[in-house]
Amino acid sequence: MKHFTTTLLLLLIIGSAAFGQYTVTLPTVTASPNENVAIPLNVTGFTSIGSIQLFIKVDHKVLTLLSITGFSQTGLVYGSGVTGDTIRIIWTNVTPHTWANGTLLTMNFKYNGLSSTMNFIPSQCEVAKFVGGIPTVLTGTFNNGAISPYQGNAEQAHIGNVFAVTGNAVAVPLWYSSTSTNPSAANITQKIAYDATKLTFVNVTGTGVLSTGITSSAASGIITLTWANASGALINTPGSHFNLNFTYTGSTTTSVTFSTG
Repeated sequence: MKHFTTTLLLLLIIGSAAFGQYTVTLPTVTASPNENVAIPLNVTGFTSIGSIQLFIKVDHKVLTLLSITGFSQTGLVYGSGVTGDTIRIIWTNVTPHTWANGTLLTMNFKYNGLSSTMNFIPSQCEVAKFVGGIPTVLTGTFNNGAISPYQGNAEQAHIGNVFAVTGNAVAVPLWYSSTSTNPSAANITQKIAYDATKLTFVNVTGTGVLSTGITSSAASGIITLTWANASGALINTPGSHFNLNFTYTGSTTTSVTFSTG
């Protein structure tokens, strides 16, 4: 019985070595809107791998997949699906391959602004290795990532908090601040989201240097605001801001937030 227990323990140790865990990791990064950003996908424990299937959830309004580069083997298939929210990465080969710990591949995105998580969908992810010529699914750890705006940019846009009475007009201010000495702008485009069941959009007006050159429209809960000044203007001049004008039809708190675009 003692000999059997020792043999069983030896088998468990060998099995543990053969079926050790792997990790797949995405970073947390910042970027500037409209920038192309390279997101590395890092791995450990990718030894004698025969197939890889990774599904990653992102907000397609924030991140648009352009390409995947840096994968060392042929036969990689990838895409972002019909809605663009799920990144699919699939590779298989009858000849197993071992990758050193580090970057497996790089996902290249167009960053549209705002924030998005980059979350693995574990139930749809699978990594398999060949053991004695037989593909064996491994147990692994998936570390999620995220992207958000770089806060070191000199110019910042802000939407204020206001109170309103149901049925009355309300003006929500939008203004700019800057740490640069000459934050001059000639063109501004903003997309702003609101709840159309609680707010009825009227128009956008401006004050100070932002009082003229405004066009605005709204559809499906998104305001498109554009402003132009051919000579340029210091947009953080005191007293200069836009008013997002609504009729408040709700009775509870509602958000007015920046959208992508």
